[in-house]
Amino acid sequence: MFASAARVAVRILLCLTATAVSQIPAPSPPSTPQAGAEFFTDYDEQTFARLAPAGQKIDMEKIDDDLLSAAVFHETNKRRKQHGLLPLRHERKVRDAAQMQAEIMATRGAISHHNPEIPEKASPDDRVRLAGLAPGFVAENVGTAFGVSYKSGEPVYSRETDGKKLLSREPEGEAIPAHTYLTFARAWLDDLMASPLHRGSIISPKPVFLGVSCRLKRNELGMPLFYGTQVFYRPREEARR
Repeated sequence: MFASAARVAVRILLCLTATAVSQIPAPSPPSTPQAGAEFFTDYDEQTFARLAPAGQKIDMEKIDDDLLSAAVFHETNKRRKQHGLLPLRHERKVRDAAQMQAEIMATRGAISHHNPEIPEKASPDDRVRLAGLAPGFVAENVGTAFGVSYKSGEPVYSRETDGKKLLSREPEGEAIPAHTYLTFARAWLDDLMASPLHRGSIISPKPVFLGVSCRLKRNELGMPLFYGTQVFYRPREEARR
């Protein structure tokens, strides 16, 4: 028997700070590579999309964080290229800043840019500095995105099956399928690009680096909801040129 039905919505927010910037110069050298960095550095949006793991459905019990972040990273660059812009570069420390806010939002179960109760992580600039960077330009997109193929506002039914929660569009209906890493990224970028402010960050000529992090928290129905953060960054020394 179905336990409940509801309509679930997602939200996105934008925050942008900057110093005066000019035409983008070559980016600064990246920091020491970390595990999983090859997903960002060894592929572009076309070659990444051909990777077998990227086309796998997301196992909500065993999420590959590097693969998920890379999927959003490459999909973002795909949208930039469609607008005649250079792709953004991977930098571990920028991703660290994005991860800070994704984890805070998932813990709270709410999206935000500001954390006044955590002074060292209070603002996007604070988090970038805490990651060890000197910001000249920072823009941050935050929001939620479903881990399954579900659109905001559709009815959803939740029931227990074999000790696990199952979500369906109709009572006793088939389970809503999980996104693949690629389709998750495409769905979230579609939502972000539909918002003029978030779209503005994605296709801005000002940043040179992008960091992405997504953290899962199920809502009261058991819906897998990712709290995601994109951090667009340009170093201070480059912003002065």
